[in-house]
Amino acid sequence: MKESKPQRNSCYAGRIPHTADYYVKCMFGGLLSSGLAHVAVIPLDVLKCNAQVNPGKYSGLLRGMRTLIAEEGARVLWKGWVPTLL
Repeated sequence: MKESKPQRNSCYAGRIPHTADYYVKCMFGGLLSSGLAHVAVIPLDVLKCNAQVNPGKYSGLLRGMRTLIAEEGARVLWKGWVPTLL
């Protein structure tokens, strides 16, 4: 009976098999990490832009978020999502 070698992956030292499955996993890992980072940063960027235009109105992070949501609704925090996606 022929012994089969254990399949390697990127967790092990040595040569990594670059198959289509490997690249698909890397692609989904990149999409997930980048997507989560942008979901966290976009509301902060919206607040930063509004604070630069009117610094007296948006004096802090939480107070600024509350002001934005009270005046324009919760959807305002996702204003810059489409340009970031592109």
